[in-house]
Amino acid sequence: MMDADILAALYGTGMKQPAHQATLTDVILTAAIGVLLITALVFGLQKCLNDYIRELEQEYKSLIK
Repeated sequence: MMDADILAALYGTGMKQPAHQATLTDVILTAAIGVLLITALVFGLQKCLNDYIRELEQEYKSLIK
C-alpha cells in the first residue's frame, strides 16, 4: 500500500487554494478587458448590420425602378 504522504503528493490534498486573493487592480483590469471585448463585438456587429442594411436598400431601390 502507498503511504498517505505519497498519495497526497501524487493526487493533491483536495483543498485548492487560489494563487492569491483578487486585488482591486485585478478586478478593474478584468472589468476593463470585458468592456473592451464587448465594445469590439458591438462595433463589429454594427458594421456588419449596416453593410447588410445598405445592401438591402440597394436591392429595394433596384426592384422599385
